[in-house]
Amino acid sequence: LDDENDDLDIEEWISRIINIDYFIGSFMKFDVKGLFYVDEYGYPCRKYLDITKKNVDCSSPELMVIMMNPGSSTPKDGLDNGCTLTETIPDPTQFQIMNIMENTGINFSRILNLSDLRNPSSSKFYSMIKNNRKDTKHCIFDDSRKEDLDALFIKGLPTIFAWGVDSTLKTLADLAVKKLEIAKPLGVLKGGSQYYHARPHLKSEQEIWISTILKQMSIKDF
Repeated sequence: LDDENDDLDIEEWISRIINIDYFIGSFMKFDVKGLFYVDEYGYPCRKYLDITKKNVDCSSPELMVIMMNPGSSTPKDGLDNGCTLTETIPDPTQFQIMNIMENTGINFSRILNLSDLRNPSSSKFYSMIKNNRKDTKHCIFDDSRKEDLDALFIKGLPTIFAWGVDSTLKTLADLAVKKLEIAKPLGVLKGGSQYYHARPHLKSEQEIWISTILKQMSIKDF
């Protein structure tokens, strides 16, 4: 599997256009809400994202997902005060999680990220954490964020690791693996703390990722 790539070829763009009805249809079946804030350095961030099936009574997450960063996810109302859970325009990667939910009995998924920093460009995000934000306070797995992690991560649930395999992420990924101590996480492992991104570049590989996760979940040995 290749990781998500910012530079899409024409075939991938056509694929996205063809599948726009699927994305819209999926979005209409779910409520997506996030908690957005601006950090002390002025960077736009998102602390977490909840995805729930519409018209289903479910008060607590049934699936945890750890991804790279919020990507292009934005609050519909522009509210980023860090106090209010607000309706959210999801990043395309989150449709992969909706797909998992549609094919299982899961009604409520919560997404945390290696980094809270919002940036739709993977390459710009990598540059940001290499050159501008060498601290790890933007990572919920940093020691200073223990209160956030304890409040938001629900232990004992199936948990997907899907943050990508770029070497820039190693420090943050190592923090996540160490803090969570999950014996058998769901995900497509490359090696070490490297788990392939939930939305690879090619549509065929996106489908492989979904089928792999569904197979792992059917075994129920996590």
